[in-house]
Amino acid sequence: MPRRAAVTALALLGAVSAWALHRYGAPSPLWPAVVLAFIAAAADGAQVRFAPFLHVTAIDVVAQAGALFGGPASPLVSAAGGTLMSYGRERHQRNEYAKVALAINLSANVVPATLAAALVYGLGLSPHDNPDDHAAFLAGAVLLPIVAAALSVIVFTVLIALRTGRAGWDVLLEVVRDIWQTLVVQVGFIFAIAVIYRGSAVTGLVVASILAGAFAYMAQLVVRSRQQAALATDRAEQMTAMSWGVLSSLVRTLDLRSPSAARHSAAVAGFSRDIAAQLGHTNAEQDLAHISGLLHDIGKFALSDLVLNAAEPLGHRTGEWDSIEAHPTIGAELLADLTEYGPVAEIVSQHHERVDGTGYPNGLAGDEIHPIARIVACAEVYDTISAPDTYREQLSGIEAVRELRRVAGGQLDPDVVEALIAVLAGRDLEYRHRAAADYAAELDVQRRAQGRRTS
Repeated sequence: MPRRAAVTALALLGAVSAWALHRYGAPSPLWPAVVLAFIAAAADGAQVRFAPFLHVTAIDVVAQAGALFGGPASPLVSAAGGTLMSYGRERHQRNEYAKVALAINLSANVVPATLAAALVYGLGLSPHDNPDDHAAFLAGAVLLPIVAAALSVIVFTVLIALRTGRAGWDVLLEVVRDIWQTLVVQVGFIFAIAVIYRGSAVTGLVVASILAGAFAYMAQLVVRSRQQAALATDRAEQMTAMSWGVLSSLVRTLDLRSPSAARHSAAVAGFSRDIAAQLGHTNAEQDLAHISGLLHDIGKFALSDLVLNAAEPLGHRTGEWDSIEAHPTIGAELLADLTEYGPVAEIVSQHHERVDGTGYPNGLAGDEIHPIARIVACAEVYDTISAPDTYREQLSGIEAVRELRRVAGGQLDPDVVEALIAVLAGRDLEYRHRAAADYAAELDVQRRAQGRRTS
């Protein structure tokens, strides 16, 4: 693969170089291209590595600006000379600089600038064709870097795909993601250099050297900020994984204390995901509904066994009811650091709120309640009245639907109620009553969902 990439790069470079020299001849005068080669070599010392074999330097800026005035053959001196001088410096410093990378960089630095300049000259937009036509010159100064940027992406994609053996589309997306910001800045810098160079060649070369350094510095800032963002994301994912492990252990402990509570959580998770899908929520929102349903009662870990395993409604006896009302808040506090899943703590804290404002712990009403919390609340009520192992008398499917519609608009969101009823329609008895809902199975579902987000 590396040899194939190098051969392709050199073949492309040779073909384009031979064509440019035959069509346009050597750059004349030669000295600006030579000066630009030294500027390019100096700028390449501040190269920025976005990925293996993907380096962004100011050589492109220098080569394209020179090509606009020196002709399509100018990059054969400025870009190629700068790249080769940089290669010699790297070898002198005994830094790793593979010959394959040299071939790729030579081709990627020379070919786009040469072909883009050829297009501009072919369209008659060069400063030599229109010495007094400012509009044509400005059009050429804008068109050349844009075309060169597009060609750079194509050349890098083809050569890196050959070098690594990866699919071309995947490489293209990665290249565009990594360097699009620097390409935008590059277009602006080349335009500025071209405008100044048109007034004075010497001044233009001085400005080119300054802007080349500025471009390299800005590219480094882009990479640094991206690395810091990636590091922060990795740390957040690690913290989420740790938190998820601890929370899973807590719920498994809850399963040992009260198998019915764990079964209930699994059932609510499954119903919540299906309701969210019925309502047209995105896959991410369906995952959020699932994990919120799975963890909605985690605050009950703090309840006594007497309260947790109560066989009948506790009523509003002070001590027992206070502990019941506290469990959404306790659950939210336990989930506060599970940031990767979005507002799961907020949802858990609201799953006993009612749309008419009479729920707990905060008496929220209507749209004050998170949409996913309204879904979890409906799933929770349905499982409580339809399952055989809760404190409520088990209702038949028809009776449960009738009860849901009775409390719709007061306790539950009417739209969510109708979505659940639509989900239940045509489903078998095992699904509708979820007597065999398994927390471990639902936990595996959630882990797979987490894997989709992090892969």
